[in-house]
Amino acid sequence: AAAAATAHGGGAVCFAWDAQGGLPAALVAQLQHGLRAESCFWQTHRYFEADTPFFSYVYDLTAAPRTAVEQAAQRCFTQLCRQPATRTHMHGVQAVEWWAHHRPSATTWSGTGHCMHFDVNERAFATSAGQRTVALGHPVLSSILYLSDQGGPTLVTDKLLGTPTLGQQGVLLWPKVGRFAAFPGDQLHGVVPAFSPSDARSEPRITLIFAWWRATARDLGRTPSESSVMQLLPEGRTAADWPSVEFPLLDLGREKPQADVGACWSRILSLPRVSPLWIPVPRSVRDAAPATPTAPAGDDDAAVADAVPPLRFFATSETYFEHIYGQFAGRKN
Repeated sequence: AAAAATAHGGGAVCFAWDAQGGLPAALVAQLQHGLRAESCFWQTHRYFEADTPFFSYVYDLTAAPRTAVEQAAQRCFTQLCRQPATRTHMHGVQAVEWWAHHRPSATTWSGTGHCMHFDVNERAFATSAGQRTVALGHPVLSSILYLSDQGGPTLVTDKLLGTPTLGQQGVLLWPKVGRFAAFPGDQLHGVVPAFSPSDARSEPRITLIFAWWRATARDLGRTPSESSVMQLLPEGRTAADWPSVEFPLLDLGREKPQADVGACWSRILSLPRVSPLWIPVPRSVRDAAPATPTAPAGDDDAAVADAVPPLRFFATSETYFEHIYGQFAGRKN
């Protein structure tokens, strides 16, 4: 099981900034508004329905932004290219894939966490089902822009696919409006469940995720009719469509002087580290984890993968995630 203790040490790579002052306040406010629960963005994509597949969009970074999301992507891209800690990773990046999450800060398992996973080219991953070799591609960097102060922390670990262990260490990053984090896209990560008192404010955990790719949007992108993953923003949109309604292009002429913006991005946060990353638990505890009624019995990885598909906070072997991303290519995360 994922450990809760924290310690200092090396391992997982993650850079974070409290960039509220480095992004125009009007832009952050528009993103928050566009991703509120009542937004037609969620309704159009049926996000809150259980059978909705993963969906994302891709944006050509050489093109002028058309929405507030793309304006945010351009500003984050510029800063990642300038930062000494991340600019080497950004060499050759031409496109960004983006998606968002709106999760309740609940007192149950439902919605409080997000399974441990790798960011991959989901379309290539899905088409690899049944193959002996799974075609995975990772973004050079994955990044998160937090748009609320609620919910559990992001856990970024040093686990890479193909390494002989489950990972040794990780870092924790708690949500805060305007906080921005970036880490290599091949690192295992997720959201640790955080329980709140029953009388706590039930405000959602809202995040906007950017995955940076060394490929063109033309090569990555698909029309909505072809795939829900890495969709190209449709041409010929109307004023009633979600990009225009929820994420209109903003006039950001009145923003902080560049010196002030640079200062906001110059202070990299010191993040708490987690070690050990995994701890042994008795079988009785593992068996008490949320499970489907028809989950098969046994100690093998396949049984546990079927038993707790939305969590992945429990593993039965050092190659648990290799098994998940190999034998179960094509499953919905």
